[in-house]
Amino acid sequence: MGFEKNKGVQRMKTELKNHRGSAQIVFFVILALLVAGGTAFVIFVRQFNPNDYRPSLEARLSESLGMDVKLGRLSMEWKFGLGLQADKVELRNRAGAVPIVAADRLFFRFNPFLLLRGQLIASEVTLSAPVVLLIRNSNGSNGSNWEKVTEPPKKKEASVKMPGWVGRWFGGFTILFSKVQVERGTLLYRDETQSAPVELAVRDLKGEFGQEWVRGAIRGRGEGRFLHPSEPDLFWNATWQEAEQELDFELKLKGEGVFKGKALPFQKPLRFKGGLQLENFEMGRLPFALSGLVSGNVALEGAGQTEEEIKKSLSGDGNVHIRDGRIRNFNVVQSVLSRATVIPGLSEALVGAMPPSFRSVVASRDTHFDLIQTDFELKGSQSTIHSLVLKDANYQVQAEGVIGLDGQADLRAQLVLLDEFSQFLVKKVKELVYLQNEQGLIVIPFVYRGRWPRATPQPDLAYLAERLVVDQGARLLQRGLEALSQRKQPQT
Repeated sequence: MGFEKNKGVQRMKTELKNHRGSAQIVFFVILALLVAGGTAFVIFVRQFNPNDYRPSLEARLSESLGMDVKLGRLSMEWKFGLGLQADKVELRNRAGAVPIVAADRLFFRFNPFLLLRGQLIASEVTLSAPVVLLIRNSNGSNGSNWEKVTEPPKKKEASVKMPGWVGRWFGGFTILFSKVQVERGTLLYRDETQSAPVELAVRDLKGEFGQEWVRGAIRGRGEGRFLHPSEPDLFWNATWQEAEQELDFELKLKGEGVFKGKALPFQKPLRFKGGLQLENFEMGRLPFALSGLVSGNVALEGAGQTEEEIKKSLSGDGNVHIRDGRIRNFNVVQSVLSRATVIPGLSEALVGAMPPSFRSVVASRDTHFDLIQTDFELKGSQSTIHSLVLKDANYQVQAEGVIGLDGQADLRAQLVLLDEFSQFLVKKVKELVYLQNEQGLIVIPFVYRGRWPRATPQPDLAYLAERLVVDQGARLLQRGLEALSQRKQPQT
């Protein structure tokens, strides 16, 4: 019996030894497969050249964005995931020679194994030194073609065949990211509708976007130099709500203004709504004809896919005050008075001797003012001016009418010369007495039609001539009646 027991123990030891040998064999086989697979993967990564697929990638991106996309040299690295970098990126309008978007470097890092599950999850995306150019052509059209970016993706398959995972990525991958950074960016706006093209730039732009995985929101913030030469003065923050497909944004100009609102950029048509508040914003730092300290409130909303559609849908209203300013290269008083040719002797009086305060009014190259007040309503591409008053110590201008977004104006106005200025000119030009109102102020109606600020005001010559003839005739008639009445009085 003891012999049988020892025999069983011996059998168990033999079986255990055999199992250990099998396990070791399996372990070494698995290890060899892992080493071989890892080696093969390393060799693949080292041997794989993304530049072989660059033309196909450029073609797919160009078709999706409606622009010509050019990528510089592509490179890869394996560190905390797979990193892919393009040394240069350019987006060019197919009708133009200047890139609308150009960047020195685009880099993103992602986990390639998640591509097998249909997900592209980027842990890091960096855009270095991007330059974004927005253009308004001389004919007023949009030269950037940015409306293409907000168009919904095309349903049909692209004609360019993409190999492997790259093709599936553009074919419907779920794209997620945890962090996006923009470094040393520039946003440049060029308006070529003016006689001298106007350029506005936001420089040293930097921003960061982060995704909240639980709430399904993307939050971003950033800053840049807009008007200050050496430090950031423009700050922005935004939140993208994935469920609502809604963008909430706020743009602040340090100490002078804020623009906030919301947009639905991927809804067809795109929709937005916002409000602008300004407090002593210095217009003189911008390359426009109008300068001064601007305060006011403007509400605005609209919808559309193209710039023309958005213009037609615009609606809003506002009130604006501008203090201590000027209109460059335009003198409203000199322009109106010098064209009132039906008033004899007025042209000679304007170049004759007069007090320095009046001389500066008629001889200055610019229109200087103490205050401009205006209330307006925006509908479509035109703004209806309900009331516009320009005030100076020696005169006022009162106007109403319409001004288009393209600068086309049709205003009915009147120039009112205040007390001392009116009295001085009446002494110089007797006929001006017929243009005085009940308060003794000279009033000259005029119209302003054409594109701001190149149009010139035109006095209502027919009204002026009629007023001169009628009032002068009435006064002559009154004198005649008085003389006749005196003759008829009985002599005593």
